[in-house]
Amino acid sequence: MSNPGVTQIEKITRFAPLPVNLEYLIMKKIQEEIHPLISVITVVYNDVINIKETMLSVINQNYEYIVIDGKSDDGSIAIIKKYEHSIE
Repeated sequence: MSNPGVTQIEKITRFAPLPVNLEYLIMKKIQEEIHPLISVITVVYNDVINIKETMLSVINQNYEYIVIDGKSDDGSIAIIKKYEHSIE
């Protein structure tokens, strides 16, 4: 049953505003500008000729780096393992 003196807007539950941590938001924005979140994924299958140069190019840019190998059998895995400390 409807209360004739109450409008729909008055039935909405009102919550007190939450405090904003401006210092946190400013620091987060600065951090994003200095170190943007960029992920690079390289998918490899038997590309021993190019994989080292490709990996070093990405590693030297300080991005999050993920390398996915498709069961290469040409020596690509050995090169990936050599630089695995720098990749995800």
